[in-house]
Amino acid sequence: MVFKIQPQERTKNALIITAVVVGILSLIIPVRLIQDKVSEMARERISGPPPKPLSAEWAAVVEELKVFVENERGLKFKNKVPVEVESPQEFQERLAGEA
Repeated sequence: MVFKIQPQERTKNALIITAVVVGILSLIIPVRLIQDKVSEMARERISGPPPKPLSAEWAAVVEELKVFVENERGLKFKNKVPVEVESPQEFQERLAGEA
């Protein structure tokens, strides 16, 4: 017994295959773009000057925020999160540079 695929079925199969491939690519491409952006940000971070150590006052604020975030999310941080304190002027300049 020989099965022949009708032209309409070929078109339908081609459309399904195309839709699946486009769907997969639409998931892969954004992930790749995000990975590239994160890598770029990491390279900039590493090449920049080392962060200034936090004062005892800021360290206490950061610890309080860390505990709050962990409690709200129900998850503990796996790693220490790097924190830098900027003056209002430094923050505005960085913000303007990223816009």
